[in-house]
Amino acid sequence: MAQIGRLKRSLEPIDEQKIAGVLKALMERGWKLSADIDPRKAARLYFEVIGSKGAGPIKAVAEKMTRGEYDFCDKGFLPIPAYFARLCDAEHEAIRASIVSLKRADRRRDAIWNRLPDSWNNRQREEHIDALLSELDCIDAEAAE
Repeated sequence: MAQIGRLKRSLEPIDEQKIAGVLKALMERGWKLSADIDPRKAARLYFEVIGSKGAGPIKAVAEKMTRGEYDFCDKGFLPIPAYFARLCDAEHEAIRASIVSLKRADRRRDAIWNRLPDSWNNRQREEHIDALLSELDCIDAEAAE
């Protein structure tokens, strides 16, 4: 549950100062603003487009840029705000999918827990649940093929 809460908080909108911090960190790593963007207005411009995306997606995009995981990375320029927003949207969806997956796993765990004998101790319950969930994951993986 703590992980779900952390992921949900990562999707909350962030302020312009945090966007400025992300841009500054990227520029310190060698990224440059496009010549079309006034450096004094960059934080405001990016904030208007990606501020509602949340810290988690923005941080994920910045980390992937730093690691060179995007095909434009070798150009050394920050993506324009609209493109940065599209990258953030993809990360946002990935985080939402993780939340859904974790909620599903919690519901499965709870459903199994409530059907186990009261005489079992917590360790026995956890071992049994882990084995069942592992088997269900295999079934799901096979079904997806």
